[in-house]
Amino acid sequence: MKILLIIPYRGIGDLIFHIPLIRGLYKKYYSKINILTNEVNRAKNLLKNEKTVNKIFYVNFQRENQIINSYKLLIKVNSFNSDLCILTAPSKRLTIPLLFSNSKRKLFFKKKSNKDLSKYLIDQTKEILPEVKFSKDYSLSISRSYTDAENIFISIDSRHDQNNWSKDNFINLLKKIILLKKFKKIYVNFDPSKIKNFSDVINIFRKNSKICFTYLVDFNEILKIMNSCKYIIGNESGPICIGASMKKNVFSIYYPKHTSKSSKTIYEKVKFFNTDVEKKDKIAVLKGTNSLAGSIINMHDTFLNLKQLNFSLNDIVKMTSFNAAKYLGIDDLGYLGKNKISNILVLDKNFNLKEIFLNEIKIND
Repeated sequence: MKILLIIPYRGIGDLIFHIPLIRGLYKKYYSKINILTNEVNRAKNLLKNEKTVNKIFYVNFQRENQIINSYKLLIKVNSFNSDLCILTAPSKRLTIPLLFSNSKRKLFFKKKSNKDLSKYLIDQTKEILPEVKFSKDYSLSISRSYTDAENIFISIDSRHDQNNWSKDNFINLLKKIILLKKFKKIYVNFDPSKIKNFSDVINIFRKNSKICFTYLVDFNEILKIMNSCKYIIGNESGPICIGASMKKNVFSIYYPKHTSKSSKTIYEKVKFFNTDVEKKDKIAVLKGTNSLAGSIINMHDTFLNLKQLNFSLNDIVKMTSFNAAKYLGIDDLGYLGKNKISNILVLDKNFNLKEIFLNEIKIND
């Protein structure tokens, strides 16, 4: 029996969620599965050793040149002459060309009623393919490494930038991990297209013999590196889902407004750290906890605190204006000058706040 599974999803985690379906189809029909999917999810690398898979082909599912891409999809599907063709995304745009294909049996997953893709796939499999058992085994077919006691893999990037923990936070984390003197190798990973964003990270740690940057390493080699590590840390994204599928000690940093705990579905022992914060008095804490997330003190109060510490007035002014703007990489703030933004606080002789000017406009009476 010839089976074709069409997976348009782009995420690595999304692909891993399909592993139980692939294995369930194989177990039911005793036929290796052909897969059409998106190159972004790295299916050829991740499913390379999956014995239930026959061949994997990448196709363009994008909306651009829709008519041409739909025709190409139809030609590709017809080349399999499949007995069973399954589309796992509720897409009218992709369904239409498949209706005209030569596949003997065509099945289409329905409109999503659940935002959780893993649960959606389980529900749709039960409804459309009740004969197929969904085992919830999301492990990749990769031999487990037992040489992982002293290595750690840290992913400081994710495909969705709004999910990312700040670069400075990762720099501080790396410094603390180095001080532990526990790990033989510390692998630092990010997308090579974002090398400019992380150039300062490279410059800070490039001379440290324990730090290994993997942004230019082949993806298959990255999988081997991750498999050699005991700990995987990073933003809730593809590498975290891979680490979960390998059943490593995974620590996921996530922002609940934009990210779900997808990796926990893959491996229930994943530990999560919430980056959402709330205000308590003059500090910020991780939401729902008393864990310190940072300070929310304003510059005027900072000014007064520095005065109590007996810093000179000249140094205090620099630290709360020019130096702060320079640290943040803001060139048009922090001092008065031509074509600069004139934000000014006027203080009395006791350093109480009298007047506020934002971009030369007085905003208080």
